[in-house]
Amino acid sequence: MHKHICSLTSDVAAYLAEDLGVEISVSTMACPLPEQGDVALNVAFAAEKVLRTTPMRTTPMRIAEKIASHLNAFDYVAVATACYPGFVNILFSDEALKLALGAVQSDPNHGIAQADSPETIILDFGGPNIKPMHVGHMRSLFLGEALRRILISLGHRVTSDIHFGDWGMPSGIILEELKHRMPDLPWFDSKQSEYPEYPPISPSEIADLYPSGSAACKEDLARKMQAKETTVRLQEGDPALTDLWEKVSGACKKDILQVCEQLGAHFDLTLGEADAHKDIPEVLELFAAAGASTEEEGDTIVDVRLPEDKYDVPPVFLSKEDGSTLYATTDIATVLARVRDFNPDRILYVVDERQALHFLQIKRAVGMIPAWDNLVIEHVGFGTVNGSDGKPFKTRDGNVMPLTSLLDVVATTALERLNDTPPDDAEELSSMIATAALRIADLSTHRQSGYSLDVDKAVSFEGRTGPYLLYSVVRMRKLLDQQTDADVSAICFDVPIMRELCNHILNFGSAVHSSAAASAPHLLVNWSFECAAALNRFYATCPVSTETDTRLKSSRIALASVAVQTLEHALVLLGCQIPKKM
Repeated sequence: MHKHICSLTSDVAAYLAEDLGVEISVSTMACPLPEQGDVALNVAFAAEKVLRTTPMRTTPMRIAEKIASHLNAFDYVAVATACYPGFVNILFSDEALKLALGAVQSDPNHGIAQADSPETIILDFGGPNIKPMHVGHMRSLFLGEALRRILISLGHRVTSDIHFGDWGMPSGIILEELKHRMPDLPWFDSKQSEYPEYPPISPSEIADLYPSGSAACKEDLARKMQAKETTVRLQEGDPALTDLWEKVSGACKKDILQVCEQLGAHFDLTLGEADAHKDIPEVLELFAAAGASTEEEGDTIVDVRLPEDKYDVPPVFLSKEDGSTLYATTDIATVLARVRDFNPDRILYVVDERQALHFLQIKRAVGMIPAWDNLVIEHVGFGTVNGSDGKPFKTRDGNVMPLTSLLDVVATTALERLNDTPPDDAEELSSMIATAALRIADLSTHRQSGYSLDVDKAVSFEGRTGPYLLYSVVRMRKLLDQQTDADVSAICFDVPIMRELCNHILNFGSAVHSSAAASAPHLLVNWSFECAAALNRFYATCPVSTETDTRLKSSRIALASVAVQTLEHALVLLGCQIPKKM
């Protein structure tokens, strides 16, 4: 955005500080009366509150009048008007808008201002256990990938880690269930020292091991104790169990990463809880040295309660009497490794909202280590995905639907709507549409809210859907394909929709920053739908290919070109792939 329009909020903040002695932040909002302004300010109300108990006491309307008078002296303002009871409507000059559009057009980042203080951020998302991914993993993948791209666009140094759940009691349960089913495997022979190269079971078969083993442990105390003993042996480095677990988990991880790649989720690290195990002794030493841990009946615990807590916050168990460690221990050991290897400013955990208490415990425990004082732990929680009946999304037989099965269902539905597409393009195109349909359906709602996934609605080319956004870009691309004159200086705002579309383009950077600040990609999705709607109204109102007036045609080509480039960049940040045709 051109520096003069960009300087609006800082110009107003400086004026309030110098003229009224009021130092407050200033932000813009959409003008409620578009014919009277491109943006509006409501800062006069906040300023009036500050001045209420001082000799400078006045009314919001009077402050608004002063701000408007001050702004009317700037070249980038066509007219600033104070409106009762204290708003300021600002109409930018046409020249300022064209200069701002030119800056967006020439900027590879499309007008997204870089963060004032770029941070080193670890983004922990995905987090599957050692079994095929199901619908419940979808939100973490979509939210995490969108945040990864958004944060990188702001200049932050982001490292993403899938953080596999490949350790702890579930590992012992899986191995014990495998032993129960296949007792003759060489890994269970104490005389054996060399083992087969490949795992004895496929990733799809692994899916049933944990639920079956867990049920058996609940019914049979002896099985449960055997599973606990196997867990301890694995954690102590038993060579046979370690080799078997690496093969079983490795096969499943490979399968999981292929699904992640299909969904467009990128991971810089593919570590898991098992990788943190070697750092657990140092974690125990750190908490002991800080005086933060205590021993109770053989267990090592950390009390994370605070006097102001309105509900019980249980202590963090670092180790149990039998020497086994817990989920929290490996999470804290992972923090230790991340601090050592990356020295992050923040660690973001994109994990189900139902884990909120766990991450509160981790945050408080980490805060007790003096060396980690400046580290920020954030839980980016999210709600569940439900079916169209409002209940958790499942298959017809009542099981949680595998993620690959959901992708197949949505891709098949998308394919049915591509009657005019050549057969050789149909499969790739339906996959792009299906992924965008699921992604936008997921990211459209606030992450903390659950939502109902209706596949037919998600794949529709009408309404607030991914296919609608893709088609808006593809159609405008086709219109501009044979047009070459995209000089923004030629733009003339001859109809209201052109000015409206311009303002959407110039608000793009603000939408990206807001999404990053709240870890809320739905704000960028909202901007995308608003921009696409304005672009489609422009398409219907302002002919391009049939326009005979050269001046108007050049104007419309230039504005449409910047608009479609910006909308396309927004969809890329949200993780969508955009097809060449639809």
